[in-house]
Amino acid sequence: MIQFQGHELRKDEFGNVEVILHLDTSRRGLEEFALELGERPASDRQQVAAAAYKYVRERIPNVKTKRIKVMMAGLLVASMLGTVLATPGSNIAHAAESTATVEQGELSVDAITVGNFTAVTLEGVTQTVHTNIDPFSVVDASGSGAGWNIVMKATPLTDSMTNRTLPEGSLTIDTVPSIAKIDENSSSIDTITTRTGTIDGTGLTLLSAAENGGMGSYSISFTNAAEALSLNLKPATAKTGTYTSTITVSINSGP
Repeated sequence: MIQFQGHELRKDEFGNVEVILHLDTSRRGLEEFALELGERPASDRQQVAAAAYKYVRERIPNVKTKRIKVMMAGLLVASMLGTVLATPGSNIAHAAESTATVEQGELSVDAITVGNFTAVTLEGVTQTVHTNIDPFSVVDASGSGAGWNIVMKATPLTDSMTNRTLPEGSLTIDTVPSIAKIDENSSSIDTITTRTGTIDGTGLTLLSAAENGGMGSYSISFTNAAEALSLNLKPATAKTGTYTSTITVSINSGP
C-alpha cells in the first residue's frame, strides 16, 4: 500500500498552487523507486497517481491545486494534474457562459380598407345593405405576454351637406372574423376571442387575446368579406342624403 510521509504547498509566480508529496521510504526503498520508474508497468504508475489524489482529497480538500508531484529522496517519481483540473476516474468538463438579449418589438395592427355601400332606395321597411372589409394583420412582437385587444370604431354616419346623422347602431359587424396564423409558431388561435356587434358609438372590441396568448402574427378576415360590414336603415330614422363615416381599428395592450 502506497503511503506518504507528508506534503508541501508551493506557489509559483502566477499564484498557482503545487502540492509536493513525499513517499514513505520506510515502506519502499530507494532502489525500488529509482529513476527507472518510467519503465515500470502503467498499472504501477496509476497506483501512485490514485494514492496521491486520495491523499490530497482527504488531507487538504480545500486546497485547489494545479499540479501534484510525488517525490522520493529528492527524485521526481510522478507528476499529475491537480484537483482543480482532474480527478481520477472522472471526465474533464469545462463550462462557459453565453448571454442572449431578447428585445421588445411592436404591438401593431394594419390600417383597414372598407368598401362603399351601394345606393339604397327607401321602401318604408327596415333595410340592410353590406360592404366589404379587406383582410388585415395583427402582430404581437412585444414579448410581454400581456395579451391585447382590437377595437373597431366608426364615427356617426353624417351628411356633410345637411349635417344629418344616422342613429347609433346603423353600422354593425354581423359576421364573426376568421383568424389564421401567419407564423406557424404563433400562440394558439384558441387564445383569441372574436366578437360581433355595433361599431358606431363607443366601438366594438372585435378581437381579444388572453394573457400569454396572441403572441406572434395573425391574418384577420371575414368568411364573406363582401358582407363584413352592415348598414342598417330603419324607416323611422332613415332620411335621404349621402352619409360618410370614418372607421378605425386600434390595438391596445391587455385582454
